[in-house]
Amino acid sequence: MTTLIERPHEKYGSIMLAKNGTIAESTSKSDENNIEVLTTELRGVTITSVYKPPPIPMEMPEIPSSGQPKIVIGDFNSHSTQWGYANNNADGDAVEMWAENSQLNLIHDAKQPKSFNSG
Repeated sequence: MTTLIERPHEKYGSIMLAKNGTIAESTSKSDENNIEVLTTELRGVTITSVYKPPPIPMEMPEIPSSGQPKIVIGDFNSHSTQWGYANNNADGDAVEMWAENSQLNLIHDAKQPKSFNSG
């Protein structure tokens, strides 16, 4: 595996990996409001990874529109009925609004578990 971009952190961190030999056209990273955002462009597609730690209030970053297809993946630590929870929390509402304003569509498999609880 090849590391395309990473943001180390003492408690958590983010990394984007690809198969050996893959070369990113560009990469960027930020941690505005303690929300980690990694972005890479590969073969005409922008891929963004977002991580919001649980205690941090949701203030989602703007995803720039480059005119090319984009995929946003993430661990938003939020609850929404759109991804299997019985109720929304404030962070879930914020993610939904951010996705709508960014013209993103949620892809969720309802057969998958709704949460992962680390202990």
